[in-house]
Amino acid sequence: MAALFIGCRPAAPPANPVVEVDVPLAARTVWSGSYSQGMQPIFDQYCVGCHGQTRAENGLRLDNYQNTLRGTQHGPVVVPGSAGTSTLASVVQGSADPKIRMPHEGRKLTRNRIQNILLWVEAGAPEK
Repeated sequence: MAALFIGCRPAAPPANPVVEVDVPLAARTVWSGSYSQGMQPIFDQYCVGCHGQTRAENGLRLDNYQNTLRGTQHGPVVVPGSAGTSTLASVVQGSADPKIRMPHEGRKLTRNRIQNILLWVEAGAPEK
């Protein structure tokens, strides 16, 4: 059996590999809720204690729509249409560094609350 492999070498990878151009996704996320009834109650219950009018850690206030989209002293935490690049999404779903996972204190967000935040961001973070 070993004799079959003598002289066989794996093919070298091509010098200039072909980069496959991807196609755009043929879907979009539709948010059927509203910010005031879907997102703000989550933020009020879990986030505003540390990210509100009286206490705004890192300059982040989640006490209304405009402040949520404004973000922190370091920039936006929501990238409308892209949960994958939104800091808010990564800190609530636990994919960020454990030191910045949210919420730090108290109860953790439920799976459906996290999913609703992700869907809201992915749908473009609409106010209405």
